[in-house]
Parts: sequence; C-alpha cells; structure tokens
Amino acid sequence: MLLLRQIKAISMLSSLEYKAVHRKKFFGIFWKFMNPLILIIVYVFVFSILYQSGSRGFMISTGILLFSGISSTINSSTNWVEKKLHNFAGGPSGFNLYFASKVYFNFIPIFYLNPVLIVIQRLFFNQDFKFTIQESLIILAQLLALTFLTMIYCLILSIPISIFAKRITDLKDIVPHILRITTYLSPILWIAKTGNTIIDLILQILNPFYFIFEILNLIIYRSYDFSIFSIISPIILVSCCFKYCFRDKKYSKLIMESLYI
Repeated sequence: MLLLRQIKAISMLSSLEYKAVHRKKFFGIFWKFMNPLILIIVYVFVFSILYQSGSRGFMISTGILLFSGISSTINSSTNWVEKKLHNFAGGPSGFNLYFASKVYFNFIPIFYLNPVLIVIQRLFFNQDFKFTIQESLIILAQLLALTFLTMIYCLILSIPISIFAKRITDLKDIVPHILRITTYLSPILWIAKTGNTIIDLILQILNPFYFIFEILNLIIYRSYDFSIFSIISPIILVSCCFKYCFRDKKYSKLIMESLYI
C-alpha cells in the first residue's frame, strides 16, 4: 500500500509539473513528445526509404529515444536543487518523491513511444528481423523493463549531480557537453564492435551509459555478444553515489546545506 501511495504521489507531482510547464501552450504536453517523435520519423524515413537497412534504423530510433530520456533527465537535474525544495523538507521521503517525480517527468514520453516504435518496426523494418507478433510483444516488454532500469539509474546519478551543480555552477555548462560526447561514443549511431579490441574496451569501461545500449543491442539482435566490461563504470558510479550520497541518507543533509549556498 505504501508503494502504491508513493507511485500515485510521484505521478501526481509529474502531472502538476506538466500542467505548469505546458498550461499556456496551444498543443500542451504534446510538445514533450515532439522532439523524440520527430527523430523517430526522420530515422524511419532515412532507413526505410533512402537507405533500406531496417536493423540499424530500428536500433538507432530506439537508442535515440532512450537517450533522449537520459539526456533530458541529467541535463535538467542541474536545476533541481532550488528554494522550492523547502516544501519537501519533511525528510528524505519528501526528497525521494520530488526527485523521482522529476525523473518520471522526463521518461513519460519514452514509455508511451516504445509501443509506437514496435508498431513502426513491424510496418517498416520487419523484413530484416522477421519477428513474430509474440516476439515483438516480448521485445516491447523488454524495452519497457530497460526503460525502467534506465530511469532508476538516472535517478541515482541525478541526485548527486543536482547537489554538486548547486555548489559548482560550471557543472550546468559541463554536463550537456559530457552527454553529447557519450551519445556519440555509445553504440547507437554506429555498430557496437569497432574491430579494435583496445578501443572497444576503453569505450566500454569509461562510458557510464554504454551498458544500457549493450542491453538494447542484446534485446534487438538477440544473439548479440554482451560485453561484461560495460558494467564496470556503472558499478563504480553507483557504489560512489551510495557511499557519499545515499548511505545513512546523507543526501538529505547535503541538499539542505546546498539550499543556503
């Protein structure tokens, strides 16, 4: 029951933010879906009409959609610690709801557009995959599970980033550049294995988002050789976040201190 109440509260906070951000716009929350939707349309056109390689088209469309959630979450997290957080200062549980609603706000379009991508895959790209309807439904379930995993991972990373961004203002300018680099160094736009073992290892170990798209390649190509090295940096990052931020609810104290900076 407690979990259901928290989910309801997170959904309500996200809904209020949607209304606050889009209330004066003619198309309302449709603009939240516009950017990923345009990218999907472009890639479908390119890979189904101009360059007929459905396997890459589906992979790129799905990968870019997922990374749009990562990018919007991490970028926006640099502005999360602000004065209105005093409204959630009832303890860690209040902060938990606040940050979770922020992440959920950025991932809502991803959850809704995943089924759309599956339909597009069956209409335009299935000649390369030859998925049955049952296989497509299994892939959809796996994509939704991966989206949820990515959302949790972004939540873990976003809270420390939001705290440090309040203390180190340059972080707001640095984060978008880091995300832009990791986008191009993730196996989305290019085939995941370069043929150079050393370069592959460096990319897999140093890129904290590489493992997400390794999993995505595994879901789509099924017989894909997942690299265990890609989980090294996520494990290190999550461990550091736990030790210096989440252990004993340290982040609650750090947030309160940051509000007075």
